[in-house]
Amino acid sequence: MATKVQNQRMTNTKQSLVDAFYSLINEKDLDKMTITDLTSRAKVNRATFYAHFYDKYQLFEYIHGMSAENVITERTSGRVTFGEESAKQLFLAVCDYHRKPDFECRSSYLSFIPQIQEKMRAALREYLSKSLEGQMSEAEKSLYVPVYAAMIHEAGCLWADGKVALDQDVAAANVVKLAMGIGGSRRQ
Repeated sequence: MATKVQNQRMTNTKQSLVDAFYSLINEKDLDKMTITDLTSRAKVNRATFYAHFYDKYQLFEYIHGMSAENVITERTSGRVTFGEESAKQLFLAVCDYHRKPDFECRSSYLSFIPQIQEKMRAALREYLSKSLEGQMSEAEKSLYVPVYAAMIHEAGCLWADGKVALDQDVAAANVVKLAMGIGGSRRQ
């Protein structure tokens, strides 16, 4: 029982730090945000912050890692399957993820774009790898999963950045056709 209460307390503390981060990032660039700013806003002490995160950058990575997984889970309704519909939902998840932050215009955010993109690519690779269990050999998955993930991610980023003048659903359908065609001639 004590462990359950302690785990809930840790979850609540992490969430308050995440909420504080989102609140502060709209006021300050990440490089100007301090641990004191975060702990004051979250109403926790410094020791509590450091019990959860090494620094504000680790908190930033935590937020975006969880966000990538969450947006995929939301879009796929938690079902891990491989097919046209799930590929479409993965594309839409990438679009959502890269449009999501309200602090995109902040200058310090721009330096983190590569890490944010890698979080989503890693989440895509994990989802795709799980969805292809039993359908492909490990050798096939080691080839196709990174390619599928890269295609879906790049197309979603281009759409989210406004570099694609197609309706989101049309873009998703076209990306899915292309991505699904890559693995079409599996096992020979």
